Amino acid sequence: MDKLIEFYKGGGLVMHPLLLMLLAAIYFIINRFQTFAKDGAVTPGLLDEVVDLVKKGREGDALRRAEEGAGPVAASLATILRNRNMPFEDIEREVEVTGEEYFIRLEKFLPWLDTFTTLSPLLGLLGTILGMVSVFQKFQAAQKANQAGSDLLAGVG
Repeated sequence: MDKLIEFYKGGGLVMHPLLLMLLAAIYFIINRFQTFAKDGAVTPGLLDEVVDLVKKGREGDALRRAEEGAGPVAASLATILRNRNMPFEDIEREVEVTGEEYFIRLEKFLPWLDTFTTLSPLLGLLGTILGMVSVFQKFQAAQKANQAGSDLLAGVG
């Protein structure tokens, strides 16, 4: 643990935003797993069961079965059955709205994770560059006696 803290301190100022992004990313990933488990669920055999109930003329039972199911497929089936007397275009629009609600919930935080994926290596590179500049400045200060080497290091730094 001491080595980890030493490593963090040695990284300089760039480590603070990297740590914040790491903690946020862990939270977002856990949240996404929970959301996908809940909202991304598919009830196996639900479509066949609902279609069979509708073919038998038991639309009420089919609607109840679709409402009991989990996930976007069940919600879409329930929307279709609730609005079955509407024109096809209106039903289609209602299903799109239902699907979009799930899509929005499932996509939440993904742009943040994409941003962190892009920024993290760039911040790491910035930290490396700042570290190299610092090293060259220390070399320059230590080599005051050797003016040619000091000038070279100052130019590179």
